[in-house]
Amino acid sequence: MNRISILNVRFVASGAVEDFDEVRLTGIKSGLASACNVNESQITLAVRSASVFVDANITYGETAQQQADFAR
Repeated sequence: MNRISILNVRFVASGAVEDFDEVRLTGIKSGLASACNVNESQITLAVRSASVFVDANITYGETAQQQADFAR
């Protein structure tokens, strides 16, 4: 059985979407490929405008309420 793993990476960059031309995107791909030891062809990029990203960490289990209380 073949197994495929996908790592999703999100980051916020300064500038406007229009600033991210092919040259800049190729540079980002090259840097990511080098850091992850993969070929650039294994990376896809999507650029979109946004001013806020929200990441949520959800804890399940016996101590979930204690951790939630501590995080407040």
